[in-house]
Amino acid sequence: MPSKPWFFFALTFLWSWLFWIPTALWGPDATHPITQLGFGLGGLGPMIFGLLFTYWEDGLKGCRDYWRRVVDWKRLGLKGWFLSLLMVPILTLLAGGADGLLGGAGLKLDLTALRFFTRSFSYLLGSLTFLFFILLFGPIPEELGWRGYALDRLRTRYGSLGASLILGFLWGLWHLPLFFLKGAYQSTLGVGTPGFFLFFAGILAVSVVMTSIYDLTGRSILSAILFHFSINLVGTVATHGNGVELFRVLFCWAWAAWVGFGWNRNVNSKK
Repeated sequence: MPSKPWFFFALTFLWSWLFWIPTALWGPDATHPITQLGFGLGGLGPMIFGLLFTYWEDGLKGCRDYWRRVVDWKRLGLKGWFLSLLMVPILTLLAGGADGLLGGAGLKLDLTALRFFTRSFSYLLGSLTFLFFILLFGPIPEELGWRGYALDRLRTRYGSLGASLILGFLWGLWHLPLFFLKGAYQSTLGVGTPGFFLFFAGILAVSVVMTSIYDLTGRSILSAILFHFSINLVGTVATHGNGVELFRVLFCWAWAAWVGFGWNRNVNSKK
């Protein structure tokens, strides 16, 4: 069965936006169950169609390989675990330091969300619940589709760099209704603001970086889930302004440029 990545993207956008746009237009406050339900259901689009298309195109054998790449933590190795979980915090700390040296506000630790989960639980249980929610809303359902299904299909035609940039562009565009949905992180950035453009510039670079880690770890979908998790976790607990985000985006683009240069060199060496 030939791959159908563009059909996957069309259905994913349709599913997600059919929930997000009405919720953004008519939904109540972010704490209301209707808003939370619309946000959560819309976010399932990449996972639903990633799994459906994987089964459709690859059958049961392909699905078994798919799930091995989701759960096989040994694929990552020491370097994979380091890059997947620690590089985003390190780059964020460096960006905060650079911003502080230039007179900016730097980073601030914000544990408001954690306190919400620890009100009625023990501290440990509340912390684990907090981490589980960050993992569940974003990293798992998105990466089962973006890197789990779409990436390999795109690069059979566009190469690693082209596929990463295309995926990054569509990944960013997919978030667009969230800029209008009360309570979503993107809504705090605003539309047409510096934060708005930094979000899209950053997601392009991050897509290239994630492809490099995905390859390094033997096409591990788990590595993509963990890297995405680290982005969301750092964004939740380390608040920062546009100055820090600008430096972080620049650092990510430097990493992406280095990765892209390596891909291009390998292609040229094979000619």
